[in-house]
Parts: sequence; structure tokens; C-alpha cells
Amino acid sequence: KRIDRLLRIWQKAQDRLSKWQLQLVGDGADGKMLRQMAKDLGLKRVSFEGMQKNVSDYYQKASIVAMTSDTEGWPLALSEAQAHGCIGIAFGCTAGVTEILGSDGECGFVVTPFDEDEFAMQLVNIAQMNEEERMAIRRNAVERIKKYTPEIISEKWRVLFDKLSMEK
Repeated sequence: KRIDRLLRIWQKAQDRLSKWQLQLVGDGADGKMLRQMAKDLGLKRVSFEGMQKNVSDYYQKASIVAMTSDTEGWPLALSEAQAHGCIGIAFGCTAGVTEILGSDGECGFVVTPFDEDEFAMQLVNIAQMNEEERMAIRRNAVERIKKYTPEIISEKWRVLFDKLSMEK
């Protein structure tokens, strides 16, 4: 979903992220074009991992998960990443993104929709944080996502259905 944006963002930030790498997990019809784009942009430390059965392995090793989509209803990949303690960064293109990441930087970072310069700057800011600061955000992300466990959400649905059935 708009990996072309992420590649342009990486180009803007890569020289200030010399100890970091960009791993792209997944594949699609644009794979060949995106690989060529990465070459044309002269990107460093980028790997195309292709489709993976166990994305959890990547989340466990990742520090940051970057989403550059045009739109997301409820970005499941962002939720999964947070559950693994990744720091999420995404364009604030929908309420779902803001709901998951929050708006204060405690659990992740919401960037002005489609502002690639701001996104690149935020990636650099995260990378330049000390480990203690990043760990605090990671812990907050794990705690925040717990409010969306099946047990909690199913109880909210039950309460809603009970309320609706009483109104009839």
C-alpha cells in the first residue's frame, strides 16, 4: 500500500539512518516496479523480503513499523506491530490510525497525511532517541493495544447488543 511513498521517504532519511535498514515484507503486482524504483533512487540498506508466512518474526526484530497507505479502516498490521512492541508511524489518513497510535507520541506517531518530508523527519527523530525513550514508547504501545483484545471487544459488542435489544 503505497510503498512508493515509503521508498521516497527512505531516500530522504537514509543518510541520517546509517545504522538502520528498511525491510519490506509482502509482495504484490507492483513488486518489480518497486524494486526498480529502489535502484533508480539509489536506496541503501533496503531489502524486499517478499510474502512471508510468519510476519511475527519480522515484528519481533523490528523497532519501527511504517505505514504509508492512502487510507486504512482499521490497520491490522499496525495493531499487530504494536502488540509486538514496535513503534508505529503512519499518515493520519483515518480515525483508525489515530485510535491505534494516539495523537501524543506516547504509543507511536501520526504524520500529516502524505507529507513525506515530515514522515522522514519523524523516522530520523525516532532513530535518534535513546534506547530508554524508544523502550518507553514500545511499552506504551503494547499496553495500548491490549484494549482491543477479543475479550474486551466482544464484551463491548455484548453491551451494545443488550442496549439495542432493550430499546425495542
